[in-house]
Amino acid sequence: MEIQQIVHLLGPWSTGKGPLYRRLAAALQRLIQRGDVAPGTRLPAERLLATAWGISRSTVIAAYQLLEQEQ
Repeated sequence: MEIQQIVHLLGPWSTGKGPLYRRLAAALQRLIQRGDVAPGTRLPAERLLATAWGISRSTVIAAYQLLEQEQ
């Protein structure tokens, strides 16, 4: 899936309470649950996602790891 698609689909995901990586993971999980992203779809590389949102790569890595654990 392309980075622009993910950024567009997520919208304003970073607002709310709790750690940023958990909010990102929850937003990505909602995309999967809604069918916007098919289960098993390869998500963009951590660096690309981090750069697109202006967040640290470690935040994206933590969010991806949380998604993997929840499978």
